[in-house]
Amino acid sequence: MTNYSAEDLQNAGRIKQIRWSRKLVNEQNKRALPITFGAAAGIIVIFVLIGLLTGLAAFLIPVGVLLGLLTAMILFGRFAQAAQYSAIDGQLGGARGAAEHARRLDGHPGRRRQQDDGRGAPRGRQARGGARRRGRAHAVAGLLSAER
Repeated sequence: MTNYSAEDLQNAGRIKQIRWSRKLVNEQNKRALPITFGAAAGIIVIFVLIGLLTGLAAFLIPVGVLLGLLTAMILFGRFAQAAQYSAIDGQLGGARGAAEHARRLDGHPGRRRQQDDGRGAPRGRQARGGARRRGRAHAVAGLLSAER
């Protein structure tokens, strides 16, 4: 088994990163890849059968293939995320890395971030009912508190 450093993975191509993710997912959960491929194949088969029975095969087969691939990508992404979080579980600094990653995901490209006034509401607006805006970074607060 080859262990890649963070720098190697950052400079690696997309295919190498996917291979690394596949290996990590397979180590954490042996049933993840069969579930992913089975779900994708099941959706494709259902759409092909419905297309053949209704005479709309020219339309439903491509739709089924696209939905099957979309399902496989979503499931693989979820399994990969769970495997990565379980890989850093219990490691010193793991919660900080997860929080920084979640904070990066909260920003939307092409949209300027609004500045925070410290109460959780963007500057120029009042917080509704005092509720703070919560994002993915809030999900790892338990990890941060457990690490302290």
